[in-house]
Amino acid sequence: MTVREQPIAAFLQDFFGTMDVPVSVSPGVKGAVNGVFRGTAEKVFSSIQRSFGLMAYYDGAVVHVYTPAEVTTRTFAMRQGDARQVINTARDMQILDPRNTLRVSQSGGLIASGNRRFVELVGELASGQQSQSTTLAPVGFKVYYLKYAWAQDVSAQYGGTVTVIPGVASILRSLLTAQRGNASPALTQYRGASEPGLRGQGLARQGTLGAAGANPMLASAETVQQAWGGRPGGVQVASVDASLLEGLGSSSAANQARVEADTRLNAVIVRDLPERLPYYDELIKSLDIEPQALEIEATIIDLSTDKLRELGINWRLSGDRYSFLFGNGTSSDTSLLGSTPVQSITPAGDGGFMSLVLGGRNNFVARINALQNKGVARVVSSPQVMTLSNVEALFDINKSFYVRVAGREQVDLYKVSAGTSLRVTPHVFQEGSDVRIKLLVQIEDGGINGASQVDSIPIVERSSINTQALIGAGESLLIGGMVKESSGEGVSKVPFLGDIPVAGALFRSHNDQQERVERLFLISPRLIPARRATSASAPTGPLRPGGAVAAPPMPALEEPAAPTRSSTVVESGPAIAQGLGEQAP
Repeated sequence: MTVREQPIAAFLQDFFGTMDVPVSVSPGVKGAVNGVFRGTAEKVFSSIQRSFGLMAYYDGAVVHVYTPAEVTTRTFAMRQGDARQVINTARDMQILDPRNTLRVSQSGGLIASGNRRFVELVGELASGQQSQSTTLAPVGFKVYYLKYAWAQDVSAQYGGTVTVIPGVASILRSLLTAQRGNASPALTQYRGASEPGLRGQGLARQGTLGAAGANPMLASAETVQQAWGGRPGGVQVASVDASLLEGLGSSSAANQARVEADTRLNAVIVRDLPERLPYYDELIKSLDIEPQALEIEATIIDLSTDKLRELGINWRLSGDRYSFLFGNGTSSDTSLLGSTPVQSITPAGDGGFMSLVLGGRNNFVARINALQNKGVARVVSSPQVMTLSNVEALFDINKSFYVRVAGREQVDLYKVSAGTSLRVTPHVFQEGSDVRIKLLVQIEDGGINGASQVDSIPIVERSSINTQALIGAGESLLIGGMVKESSGEGVSKVPFLGDIPVAGALFRSHNDQQERVERLFLISPRLIPARRATSASAPTGPLRPGGAVAAPPMPALEEPAAPTRSSTVVESGPAIAQGLGEQAP
């Protein structure tokens, strides 16, 4: 056979055509053939393969010629049993060779390596095997009874915000989706300041959920379903397609993983393949752990700095590591000096300030009580509440009034609130042998100033503190530095005589009153010992079709804890935050 400048694709078509064998040449095979070829067909084709670097694959009907660059690898998600069955079928069909291979991965998938036609054949076999096993694959169920975590999402309303904390069921659903790293965090929704039910829009605006002035009770069913993310009635149903579960070795779209929350039992129900159910045990057990309980006491103290200066009080509190003092520092007051020389504390005449005072909480409160008797300090509030680690505790006292805003076709009432709101989120952790507490503190303090008005509306004064602190168990956090100043005028007069025109001025006197008050916040978290508890979950065994279903075990019951005192707080301010070492009384 003599060839001159013939394209390689045409040469192969003619070459295999003489033997009545169909051939498929890849577009990537390029070049021209020149030369004289003698010998058997196998010898001639081997020479062409070596010269052009070609690879050939016979699928039983057609010879496929391709280049080494076209070798590919693909992974098929399926169970290990199905993967082995596909390999056995490929051996029976004699489509395997050293360059086109199949193997089972440790996670249960099937890995095919070879040319494009070989991978296509394996895909057809895998699809057929999965379709065959769809009706035969067993489905398992498991019920996990939770003790400490919530199965469903929990919403909490704090003032003008609504925070939704995802439950265990929502966490599992987010892990089963293909959007890795996009688990649902705590969702915070901000409520509007106006009252939508008071808008005078008539019935024309009532049919659209979310429109200004719309009444959600009159919205259509389709609108409500869209507002809830396409789920009727807001019910969250997780149905994860099996093709998204490659990491778990899913075999078909019919074998779907579903996670549901039973609010009546506070339980999570999981439906999945039996071999995958054990993966949920450790995960749910790790999520359902007993949190550390704490009692948080917040003491709000008002100090009159003017009266401190007048009384000449040099108030000092010292501990093993810290010291706190404020006052005028005169040498006449040595009742609280201890061994420290008075000259090293505060120069005379420099009163009315607060330096960094860190010491025992009990001594701190004792001196506050002593100052109350002299009218210098006032404990505004001292609420106590029990909470859990990583759960926000809220102390809130507010006054509200509504401002009417009239328009051409509607009248709105806007809510205006002012007061004291204290939010404390503790996080308890152990560092070596020490137990430490991280505190996230948000303080908002304000008031309604009726003396100052704009358009007959009183001015609202607000100030806030946002801080974090790290303290040890038994220590307290002191936040201070907010100063409020108030002024006023007073008239003193002799009865009757002071009211006489002109001459009454001799019997009257005008006094300008000014007051400077500093507000302190003393936050004292106390750890509550946890009681011994049984395992975090009591799951039932897998339930298979046709098998007996045993009654689920009752969750372990414990005696209710003694109720703790709960109350609210009052005010706030910009500040200094430090830890106070707790001392036994």
